[in-house]
Amino acid sequence: MLLSITVMFQTYIMTFHDKIIKDLTRYVPQVILPAILAFISVPIYTKLFDPSAYGNLYIAKAALNLLDRCSNWIGASLTRYYNEYIKTQSLSEMLTSIIKANVLLAALTTIPMLLLLKMMQLDSELKRLLQIGIVLFAFTPTGNVLRNTLRMERRINLHTIFIVSRNVFSFILSLVLIYKLKLGIESILLGELMVVVAILPFLWNTALSSNFNISSKLNINIISRFFKYGAPLTISIVGLWLLDFSDRYIIKYLLGSHAVGVYSACYNITWNSLFMLVHLFYMMEEPLAMKIYAQEGADALKGFIACEVRLFLILIVPCIFFLCVYSDTIFSFMVSAKYQSGASLVPYVSLSVLVAGIIYKYKLGIMAMEKTRSLMYIVIAAGIFNVILNIILVPFYGIIGAAAGTLVAYTIYLSMIIIATKRIFPWQFPIISLVRIAFCGMIPATLSWIALSRSAFLPLHILIAMLYPLIYIYLLIATNETSKSDIKSTLSVLTASMRA
Repeated sequence: MLLSITVMFQTYIMTFHDKIIKDLTRYVPQVILPAILAFISVPIYTKLFDPSAYGNLYIAKAALNLLDRCSNWIGASLTRYYNEYIKTQSLSEMLTSIIKANVLLAALTTIPMLLLLKMMQLDSELKRLLQIGIVLFAFTPTGNVLRNTLRMERRINLHTIFIVSRNVFSFILSLVLIYKLKLGIESILLGELMVVVAILPFLWNTALSSNFNISSKLNINIISRFFKYGAPLTISIVGLWLLDFSDRYIIKYLLGSHAVGVYSACYNITWNSLFMLVHLFYMMEEPLAMKIYAQEGADALKGFIACEVRLFLILIVPCIFFLCVYSDTIFSFMVSAKYQSGASLVPYVSLSVLVAGIIYKYKLGIMAMEKTRSLMYIVIAAGIFNVILNIILVPFYGIIGAAAGTLVAYTIYLSMIIIATKRIFPWQFPIISLVRIAFCGMIPATLSWIALSRSAFLPLHILIAMLYPLIYIYLLIATNETSKSDIKSTLSVLTASMRA
């Protein structure tokens, strides 16, 4: 029985490998370019602003992220049911209803929040940042739905144009506001707000075309169905926010804004450099997985997930080892001296990203089976664990305690979701591949670490860093984790996708 299951999954791996690589390639620009901008922006912003101001910015961004996630139930439901509404030829009615619901939701939440914020006694800089963030939130949910529509229609090039345009022009405009108009750190959010408002009409026209009818009534049945599916996901997303951002507020309360700034700058460099891989797979996997499940069934989806997680591990594991070994060098180049103590966070944050990426793969089965209530309980529990661990660890270990607490909470999250998935949607995790990949990544990382610790000769370090991927690929082939034919096939698919 076990042999037959293994053979079946190997067949699916061969089937889905090229499809996954092709879709990943199409999403690369919208993931890589914003990540490059993040790398460029961090050293600029950390040199322009002290850690306290930078900490206030990320307190405001964390609040904006929470608002954005609370409205995400519509986007998540859109992803799940989009193909069904195409089949029933009721796509226009569905899109009209959810767009109207989004606009109504934004109006009913934004104004009360601004009034409440006005009455609160907060630091003036933080209050300005929060006010801009709330106004930005008024436009964000509708933009998210429109981009999701492009993604579900697999109009990936257009989706990429809007994502990249938002990031590039927001960054440029923020620098104009800082250098020309001499505005403070609020320029970063102001630039983003102005670009979002400017892009929204073009996004609306591109994504909806003739699928929006302003005179038609809001379909309560559609909204009810979306809410039933998406509400547990929204609650779980709040739990995920506790995992990702509650540490900033605990650090702010216990250690102050300066510590939040150091933590956020260094956490962002590590998290963003690795999470772009997680995000790249996420952009590809969700619409493709739901389409496979709708058209080919559960067994096909299990094969797809097994193939995807193996490719994900092959890409991310060597990056984690590389970042851990070269963290001091990278951080001395990326941030000013005030922020460099955060380099010690790298191992904890890197492992958190790895665990988060694996969790996304397990979530696909739960979402396909519409068991979002189970996911809600798991994520809320993990978020609460993170808050408790941070409250315990931060007073004794500072920002390292916060990063370690988050890693433990993510590990608890993964453990719970594995147990749940075995009941709901069991699939074969490639554990042997994980061991081989970790071994192949550890060898060049160890060689690099020895060279760094024994010699300060910079050309030697550069040479070893350049040899790192070659040694890793050679070891993958030597351990039979991959083959030359697999690599050639992947390169041919990549080349064809780039030409297309």
